[in-house]
Amino acid sequence: MAAPDVFRLPPPYYLFRLLTGSDHMHFGWFRTDDEDPGQAQENMMELNLFFRPGTLETALDVGAGLGATARWLARRDVQVTSISPDGPLIEYAREAAKQDEVKHQIDFQVCAFEEFVPQREYDWVLFQESFQYFEDPRDTIQRAHAALRQGGRLHIGDQFLHVDVPREQGRFHFLPRVLRAAKEIGFELRTKCTVSRAAYRMTSRCLEILKENKDRWIEQHEARAPTIRKDIDDMLNCGTLEWDAFVAGHLSYELMAFEKVR
Repeated sequence: MAAPDVFRLPPPYYLFRLLTGSDHMHFGWFRTDDEDPGQAQENMMELNLFFRPGTLETALDVGAGLGATARWLARRDVQVTSISPDGPLIEYAREAAKQDEVKHQIDFQVCAFEEFVPQREYDWVLFQESFQYFEDPRDTIQRAHAALRQGGRLHIGDQFLHVDVPREQGRFHFLPRVLRAAKEIGFELRTKCTVSRAAYRMTSRCLEILKENKDRWIEQHEARAPTIRKDIDDMLNCGTLEWDAFVAGHLSYELMAFEKVR
């Protein structure tokens, strides 16, 4: 079965498959500088698995993206609920998942996390680069706490700020504030791994790919994606800002596993 048509997705989501050939929308773990970005994303998923709880039968994937994380877990016999408020992304994810032969079909839901009512207690709640999009990190962690069983784990893989600036200026969350909120709510930090050097290779490689292919992609796809020139320019600008912030020491990529202890 062919992959769903990415050009049915709103911008900039259709660009991710052009960049990496993958439905993953997260950073990669580059074991070598010349590794394929799509393979680096698979490496990152393997790395994330080391942060799983001892018992992993159920998982809540917050921020489904194109469904790649949920599908990756389902292929490993995990019962996954995957949520996003973006209907077109969930529709794409459902269609992509039809080709998978898995024991447990993924429960994809069009739903904001702020409105999600868990029907069970999960072993694992994951934010695979979706945590940055929530305005209130404390409220988000509190909701994750409520969705977990005792002893379950909250996993956050994302970019975090090391300077405390207003939300509208920094976009990402200030790491010490997130760590403090998690502890106060009832989590213990079990594992924290800073993987910035390997992860931000994704930024530099994607910037290279965008610059190398910009004109060709515009020529090939502008009829189906009329905003592709602007979308590429926006992605170039965003990626450059992220890279500069990382080089300046203001931004890092963290993998963190919190256990619900109370």
